[in-house]
Amino acid sequence: MRLGTSVWDIDAFTMTTGGKVVALEVKQKYPTRKNTYGLNDGQGELFTFLTGIGMPVVHVILRKPVDDPTLSAIDLMTLPEYRERTSWYFTRFKPGSLQQAIEKAPPPTSITANKPLPYSHIRSEFRLLKGLGVNVPDLRKLLLEGIE
Repeated sequence: MRLGTSVWDIDAFTMTTGGKVVALEVKQKYPTRKNTYGLNDGQGELFTFLTGIGMPVVHVILRKPVDDPTLSAIDLMTLPEYRERTSWYFTRFKPGSLQQAIEKAPPPTSITANKPLPYSHIRSEFRLLKGLGVNVPDLRKLLLEGIE
């Protein structure tokens, strides 16, 4: 494990009703050419470490409807032509769900923003969480489903 070689963070922590701490990581992405989502290898190592110490990780993605790195999350949420085609997806990270890729993520997507980073494909099934502007009753329950 190379956790000490890079700086990685988690976007938020929450607790289940039973008191279990859960890590939430939120990204905006579009699917890879293989119709998967990528996860930088360092972030994957952090997820593996956290699950290894008993902390579940839920990965939430604001799915971009087009492969356009100039579109920001604000654009996706406010411009009508994108808002209607943008949705939130999620999966619970499971160790062993990463499939090594030959490719590297473009420099702008890296935490350092100056060099391409190796990434892995996430083989986990991502589920629809909600569309933008769509009310989902008990969203928290859906996100934390199956975590005791």
